[in-house]
Amino acid sequence: MFKPLALFVGLRYTRARRHFITFISGFSLLGITLGVTVLITVLSVMNGFDQKIRQQLFAMARQVTIMGIHGDLPNWQRLQQQVQAEPAVEAAAPYIAGQGMLLAGGRTQPVFVNGVELEREFMISAIKDAILFGSWQSLVEKPFHVVIGQKLAQRLGVGVGDKVNLIIPIMNVTPMSITPRYKRFTIGGIFHTSNGFGFDNNVAFISMSAAQRLFQLPGQVSGLNAKLIDPYQARSFSRTLYEKLPSGIWVTNWTEQYGELFEAIKLEKTMMFLILLLLIAVAGFNLVSGLVMMVTDKQADIAILRTL
Repeated sequence: MFKPLALFVGLRYTRARRHFITFISGFSLLGITLGVTVLITVLSVMNGFDQKIRQQLFAMARQVTIMGIHGDLPNWQRLQQQVQAEPAVEAAAPYIAGQGMLLAGGRTQPVFVNGVELEREFMISAIKDAILFGSWQSLVEKPFHVVIGQKLAQRLGVGVGDKVNLIIPIMNVTPMSITPRYKRFTIGGIFHTSNGFGFDNNVAFISMSAAQRLFQLPGQVSGLNAKLIDPYQARSFSRTLYEKLPSGIWVTNWTEQYGELFEAIKLEKTMMFLILLLLIAVAGFNLVSGLVMMVTDKQADIAILRTL
């Protein structure tokens, strides 16, 4: 059978005259193959894990939050422009946040209320693609509509179009009594983000105008949320931004709320780096040892070639 010369010489030199060297060379080749396979697998796992964290956590979690110490943020329009001018910031959006209680059909559930401007909110989070039923536009088109998480809707037993009462811990004082403020909302949409961080259990979104009326903040906001180009730089960026902003303003980031997760990610990356170093070292040692043994075995052939 005809064989090309290069293929014939290559196959011939994969075999050694001594079986022990052939065995060692084959074993080294197998070690290199396994090392490269594990290297590719580990890199794929790390990239997949990082992408999953970005999709599930940063779809809802606020990367950097700027807020006032008194519950409102003075001159928030100017601060928003200043924050968006930072090179590390991709976008910034105002918000109004507060605790509340949703009541429907005799069932109650605690909820974290977010008053947002939809267009700007879509720029800093991935909630636009998380809607399951209804529409986000209901917050803009109709007053006093609310969008809640899927698990929260299941616990309340409500769906799109149903009515719920939102009670907040702000008191209405009258000559006859003191009662908490509440407002009747219509379910305008139901979203689902992930199962690992509890966003579907206790988060509700309402329009900015409805939140300003409900929390008695006319023309004001609770703070600003900023999205960074690199979310893992949130801790260092928060310290730098805090030094630039006026006094009386707090700057927090997602690592403070999800600190344990942040440390786990950091530890995981460190261990993966060490494992990859060991794999590269083993593969390199096998490669060098295999080449040295092959050259030693072919010394006679090399001498003939040099003579020719």
